[in-house]
Amino acid sequence: MAPQKKRRTWIAFCSMVYMVCMCYLLFLRRLTNGRADGIRRFAQEHGYRQAVRNFIQPIPLRTIRNFYRSWRFALDRSGFDLWNYAFINNAGNVLIFVPLGFILPYFWKAQRNPLVFLFTAVLLIGCVEVTQVLLLLGCCDVDDLILNTAGCVIGYLLYGIFYLMFRRHRHDRTHHSTDQV
Repeated sequence: MAPQKKRRTWIAFCSMVYMVCMCYLLFLRRLTNGRADGIRRFAQEHGYRQAVRNFIQPIPLRTIRNFYRSWRFALDRSGFDLWNYAFINNAGNVLIFVPLGFILPYFWKAQRNPLVFLFTAVLLIGCVEVTQVLLLLGCCDVDDLILNTAGCVIGYLLYGIFYLMFRRHRHDRTHHSTDQV
């Protein structure tokens, strides 16, 4: 098998594993570990519509700001280190979507256009956020949309570096093969 085909097959396999892991992390894990129980209890007590309204946070940067404002208070009062939780939550929201930023332009040429890519990334992440709240599996937070999109953009930039490295390598190889003919 040619090196380019091996690389493409390997990236396709890793992409499938990533997608399965994402479905688990974003949806199924919340069902299996009981994290959705509080939201479901709230829905039973106050109704589905009220639960959905209550678990939507549409104000940009509110959650991130609240995390970092209250970390010292939480550490002093309860011993719970909210700073580490806030960092892990925010960094995790960025890092979990970095592979998607690489996968989209790698497999779909239309996604190599930055505006098309950004539109697709925001649309996909928005669908995930809305699905989480509609299924009562989590909150729909605009800050998650911002952080997840940042992760996708980082992945997109990494794809750009990857593409430039291998395009140059491929160009050198094809240039040498035409010289020998």
